[in-house]
Amino acid sequence: MPKAILVYDSLVEIGGLERVMAAHAHYLEKMGFDVTLLFGHVKPGITDYAFLKGLHIRELSPFKFKNESVKVILAILGLHRLRKYKHVDLIFTYSPISNFWTHTLGPKRVFYYLPAEFVYYPLKERWLWADVPKRKIAFLGSLVVGWYIKHIDQTLTRTADLLFANSEYLAKEVIDRYGLHPIVLYPPVNPVFKPVTDTKKAHAVLKKYNIDKPFILSAGRLVPDKHFDWLIEAFSKMKSRNNYYLVCAGPVQDSFKQELLQLARKCGVAKQLKLLGLVTQEELVSLYGMAELFPFTSAKEAFGLVPIESIACGTPCVVWDDHAGPEETVKPGVNGFAAKPYNNNDLAEKMDYALQTKFKQKHFKTIVQSAQPFLDAEQFKIFKTNVEKLLKN
Repeated sequence: MPKAILVYDSLVEIGGLERVMAAHAHYLEKMGFDVTLLFGHVKPGITDYAFLKGLHIRELSPFKFKNESVKVILAILGLHRLRKYKHVDLIFTYSPISNFWTHTLGPKRVFYYLPAEFVYYPLKERWLWADVPKRKIAFLGSLVVGWYIKHIDQTLTRTADLLFANSEYLAKEVIDRYGLHPIVLYPPVNPVFKPVTDTKKAHAVLKKYNIDKPFILSAGRLVPDKHFDWLIEAFSKMKSRNNYYLVCAGPVQDSFKQELLQLARKCGVAKQLKLLGLVTQEELVSLYGMAELFPFTSAKEAFGLVPIESIACGTPCVVWDDHAGPEETVKPGVNGFAAKPYNNNDLAEKMDYALQTKFKQKHFKTIVQSAQPFLDAEQFKIFKTNVEKLLKN
């Protein structure tokens, strides 16, 4: 049986990239591969989350201590277990760091492109991106040896045997930055994300979180660069805000949670804001399906998996009209709306309009159907075709 490894820096949170890696692992298993997911650090207990269950996941670090940043840095210096995998048939990488770890191993390497924000983005955006210790270390390193990191990144990206990008938007970045033309492979929508059929179970989820009136949902990692602060401000400007809860589902550090709660108090919507923290995949499906609307306020997002998951469940979205990834999935008047970039007044107006016109109820079937090109089965076809072509060469 051929063997494949999927390599990334750390497994510490449940986000879009983690979903993508799990999907790719299942694709390779369907193609007959023995698959192992390798991370510089694995947070204890995280592998119990629904879409990670059953996957063969291993930590690269030989050390037992818990500090993620130190483990990743030591792995960059060569203190890792990757050498034992030098005889595998295929390597998938998902970051510049994992490219660096694996580039001398020998097997064919597929890079699912993830930009090195900490060296290419403007200084202010890089600092906003650095919301956790490991990112702050990367940010500080970029100030000292950013030129060298760029050189390594350019070299290793160009030497990948197959290059995927997760959107047309990100593909353009690759063309402009590296002169390469990647294949667009969208993050696939897991088949579990579909309209609610068991309303009793869905209402039980709402009861668990004390959601006893209509609500607007947003989801994902609650971190500064996803701009949930903009969402709270826009919600406070809505004419219909008193009729709804604003529900945010996703992991959040306590310090940032307190910032969001303080902002909600300042904006007069503290009683309507519900920060649920990390929910199960099954609960997320219910929340998507039962919500009236899903606003997504991340700026210049490469793709944005949560909006298309919401759409697959029948709930329309409002995104920014900033010519980034979400506009490839959210089509105004079809499955949602696009607000003027970073204009909270316009975002509030678009949300009010969607709710007042009962857009979800009137366009439900069209909304669900619009997710079809992004479903798991469709993306698997693209994945399989290109990986098989690579292995034949």
